[in-house]
Amino acid sequence: MGHERADVVVMLRVTGGLDYGPARDAEDMHRLLTAAGVPAELLPPSSAAERWPGFAFSTPDGPVLYHAEAGVIDADHAMTAMRRVATANGAMFHYETPVTTPPAANSSSPAKVSTLAHRPGPLG
Repeated sequence: MGHERADVVVMLRVTGGLDYGPARDAEDMHRLLTAAGVPAELLPPSSAAERWPGFAFSTPDGPVLYHAEAGVIDADHAMTAMRRVATANGAMFHYETPVTTPPAANSSSPAKVSTLAHRPGPLG
């Protein structure tokens, strides 16, 4: 390592992640993550509160899942990179051009698009 390229853009910022609360199944997520080889910790709310005092963890909400490899994707950089790769592989992008006929499933035919210019009506 040690070499950085000017054309490389960091798209994922690893921050670690916490999952908790009544809408989460922390135990099931822990099972799925660890089965996939992703490091994860399942903590009682009291231990999580000691580790992250800025959060209000509640015992009725169940355990807290911490996964150190979670992060945030920079959507703008990710979309730019995906468009660059797609274009390099023959994809074409037609912005603000309605699709009039989508391609059939498992077809190599491109979608048909309207070539008429959009003229905004009274509502925009």
